Amino acid sequence: AAVVLAAIGGAYLWFHQSTAPEMAAGGNASPAKQELVVPGGYKATLTLADASTIDLEAVKSGSLTRQGNTELSSPGSGQLEYKSQGSDKDILYNKITTPRGGQYKVVLPDGSKVWLNAASSLRFPIAFAGDERSVLLTGEAYFEINPQPAPGGNGKKLPFIVNANGVKVSVLGTHFDVMAYADEATLQTTLLEGSVKVSSGNASGLLKPGQQAQVQDGKIKVIKTDAGSAVAWKDGFFNFEQGADVPEVMRQISRWYNVDVVYEKSVPQREFDGKISRDEKIADLVKILETNNINVRLDEKERRIVVMP
Repeated sequence: AAVVLAAIGGAYLWFHQSTAPEMAAGGNASPAKQELVVPGGYKATLTLADASTIDLEAVKSGSLTRQGNTELSSPGSGQLEYKSQGSDKDILYNKITTPRGGQYKVVLPDGSKVWLNAASSLRFPIAFAGDERSVLLTGEAYFEINPQPAPGGNGKKLPFIVNANGVKVSVLGTHFDVMAYADEATLQTTLLEGSVKVSSGNASGLLKPGQQAQVQDGKIKVIKTDAGSAVAWKDGFFNFEQGADVPEVMRQISRWYNVDVVYEKSVPQREFDGKISRDEKIADLVKILETNNINVRLDEKERRIVVMP
């Protein structure tokens, strides 16, 4: 095994490959032209309780709207904040959805913070009520839960529950990531701080910081992991430093750059690790892949990357 280092355009890639050792050389800057495929950014659509929608990419900072006793505002680019100013008679739900090539941060009515990755959605009430706080997730999100006292006192905390693909992640106050994309083989919950309980059918597992629960076919496997790698997307990186095969790498690229990935023949059998800036230009990203023995062809007009043998 060899360590391969590629530095292009201020970003870097560190690949540990199972193939022959090779030093990756940086490429020249792409010629000035209109780029059809660009890195993702702050994009999302908010669906209100009455089914009307708001394109959050076009929103500037300031107040957006009001639903019942809850005010919606944008404190800055890529952020949505809910502020409840009293209880409502009816429970109203909102849904925030990011497209491929988009991500967004939302501060829920209880003060909990959620970062949505690309091609994800979160459905939640505009004001939490009752004996638990429950949301519905598709795709991937990183959560920082604000502890809340349970009704009736007694020092108990109000549970926060993330429902995703039939799996329930229950917490009181903690930092964790849930990855629940439909095209991934496992649903993964990674814990950074606190503790969470992951349940699927009759199976359950309790996580400690630095652990990850992998759920597949109703079974739960708990492993040690580098929790920072699981949330690197939130900080602007693809992080494969724990090793990844070609399909895993290409799925993440597909979501962030909003491109389709097709395999011309067989899928290359390689495992490598590395770290790439999510701000990288698509042309430079292609050079990084090619330098590290992943042969690809970019078709910008068709928004497609072809992986060749």
